Amino acid sequence: TTTLNNSQVTDNVAFAAGGGGIINHAGTLTLNSSVVSGNSAPGGGGIASGKGNPDSGESLIVLNKSKVDDNTAFGGAEGGGGGIANGGTLVSNNSEIAGNTAPGGAGAGLLNHGDSATLNKTVVAGNTAPNDGTDDGFGGGIANANFGLPSTPLVALTLNNSHVTGNSASGGGGGIFNADFGGPTTVTLNHTQVTGNTPDNCEPPGTVGGCAG
Repeated sequence: TTTLNNSQVTDNVAFAAGGGGIINHAGTLTLNSSVVSGNSAPGGGGIASGKGNPDSGESLIVLNKSKVDDNTAFGGAEGGGGGIANGGTLVSNNSEIAGNTAPGGAGAGLLNHGDSATLNKTVVAGNTAPNDGTDDGFGGGIANANFGLPSTPLVALTLNNSHVTGNSASGGGGGIFNADFGGPTTVTLNHTQVTGNTPDNCEPPGTVGGCAG
């Protein structure tokens, strides 16, 4: 269990694995009024979280009035999650995920490939998933992706009273990319705006209820 209060995790690099700023394997990570910024890794540039191995316990991230900004996932198509790569459960309250990047990857702001991510009064803005010279990026703001792992039969994303705006992805899903690569995924928007993203707000069309293309 790790709790950061009024703290900063900045300008760190993980060269061979995920979690440039923080890696949370089978643990509980809580950030209260804290900042994770300027970190980089192949995946989960700011924070990477998950079981670690199939026999480990569940992982949980809780963000309270915190910022995950300006982090980078440089692993291309094998990476993703410039700000956060969540392989477990994520709850974000009154927080910000902004200015992160994942060239050639999925989910510049947030890659959710675990059980669930719930964003409450959270802003996801200004994140970018450009082409890295080989592959396009998808899900500039958020990529909600099921990779077919037996431990995650359903990948769920819920946004309550939140904003996804000003994000971009060269391959589509500038705001939210909902990818059922290996199993079902769900996205639920409650009093949430997904607007002003490039080249579109949500992909594939019709998979995110309440989100106009």
